[in-house]
Amino acid sequence: MNVSVIIPALNEGRTIETIIKECKRSKYVNEIIVSIDKATTDNTESIAKKSGAIVTHSNGKGFGFTFKNGIKTSKNDLIFKTDGDIRDFQYSWIDRCVESLDHKVGLVKTFWEQKKHTRSVTALTAKPMIKVMYPEISDIHLPLSGIYLFKKSCVEWQKLIDNWGFDLHLLLNVHSNNYTVKQIMIPEIEDRRKETKELIPMANEIASLLFSKKEKTEKKLKILLITAHPDDCEIFCGGTIAQTCLSGGEVKSIIITGNEERKQESITASQILPNYSLVFLGFKEFEDFVIKKAAMQIVEIIHDFKPDVLITHQPNDFHIDHRRVSELTLMSLLLLGHKNYPNRVYYCNTYFQRDRMSQSFSPDYFVDISEFFDLKKRLISVFKSQRVDYYIEMVEAMDKMNGIKSRVKFAESFLTCTTHLTNKANDHL
Repeated sequence: MNVSVIIPALNEGRTIETIIKECKRSKYVNEIIVSIDKATTDNTESIAKKSGAIVTHSNGKGFGFTFKNGIKTSKNDLIFKTDGDIRDFQYSWIDRCVESLDHKVGLVKTFWEQKKHTRSVTALTAKPMIKVMYPEISDIHLPLSGIYLFKKSCVEWQKLIDNWGFDLHLLLNVHSNNYTVKQIMIPEIEDRRKETKELIPMANEIASLLFSKKEKTEKKLKILLITAHPDDCEIFCGGTIAQTCLSGGEVKSIIITGNEERKQESITASQILPNYSLVFLGFKEFEDFVIKKAAMQIVEIIHDFKPDVLITHQPNDFHIDHRRVSELTLMSLLLLGHKNYPNRVYYCNTYFQRDRMSQSFSPDYFVDISEFFDLKKRLISVFKSQRVDYYIEMVEAMDKMNGIKSRVKFAESFLTCTTHLTNKANDHL
């Protein structure tokens, strides 16, 4: 596993060289980025470059903005962040964080016993407010600790706050996306002590963040996918799945056919994301599975899951299994009646519109997946039993074309289904 170390820096010329050299000792680190705050006036840049780090400059205001500028430059999914003023930094902290990871862990935070110095903002602002407002994460020892490892793919880092509340906002984002936060203990660190006048703005920004996050009660989207084969979801909707799951929504996929090998591949892919569950109906490929028994199984799942959005194959898809699943889905919607009917029903794209039957597919809705396209390719690559290289090449061309149509880099396209009772609401994906 390769790690990008990012060090936000504001006048850290005294300590930056030692930290960079120590980071280089880690067997996991292949990139060190020093993101320099625009208010820096010392020799941090020249020392960082001489020490072998990549240097990037932040043109905006705030610690969070400076850190995000470094994340934007990074090439790895694993990001280790450390402050630039630590006098006794140890590379073993990086290794221990990496070795604490599993697929459920989105963030590894460090903490230490505060024997010499109590962190005033943590003790007097962050911890008391978290205990009242977020009791489920009140066991985090140092929620404002600036030394931690996280997965970019697990968080919406671009949307995180630009000021001193960034570290706490990251913690809350990981928690809201249902990833685990792991804690490891390190020796008490020696860093620059801030004066009270410097801590007041920080405390205000932390309090403001906690209040604003608690007051925000937006509804999380629930999407139900009904597809023929184990990799159809990832090929045609992988970016939409990732976007929904990583924003706190929930996705459930009903997969109609598939052997044991493909089933296991699908399970492995689903474990990459939070809030992504699967249901296998167990039919064989090229079998006439448009039967009432299967439709009633789908109806039961819809009643239980209560999706906001339902996505399936288009009725005139090239692949016969796709067409049968589309018919099965429409039959299920008729059997569903009025109870728990999805607000929106869409048909997904097909094999790059290369066949005559599918050339009539004219999407009317696009989802921007530019931020999630690499993750989509990662999901597809799990299906080793299939033509992975072909499908990745196909979706790259297809999603790029959809991106041109919708004026973004990559997009997935959908066609609105206009059957009875569907699309009764104005909300989209």
